[in-house]
Amino acid sequence: MSEVDKYEIVRQKLSLGPLYAPKHKKIYELMKLLWNEEEINILSHFKDADQYNSLRELEKKIGIPRNEIKIILDRLKNRGTIVKRATKYSLIPIIPGIFERYFISDL
Repeated sequence: MSEVDKYEIVRQKLSLGPLYAPKHKKIYELMKLLWNEEEINILSHFKDADQYNSLRELEKKIGIPRNEIKIILDRLKNRGTIVKRATKYSLIPIIPGIFERYFISDL
């Protein structure tokens, strides 16, 4: 699967009801600023935004050791592009979510 395909997979998962990330080159440019290839590979295995994924599920899907996945996910959580609840992680939609978080946080 190519890099573009994985970004498209994640773009489709960034929807929340009628709010979605449009299929546009500027969205892909933004996504490439937010996530590198290693990160987008992991995020492409996530469920849709606001649905939580356990490390165990991700480890089975991706084939990367859990401790390596956790390091990457914690970095993304600190960056504000995913959230963590207890031991599970979820994508944050572009709107509302990542876009507004930029303006209300000290990221």
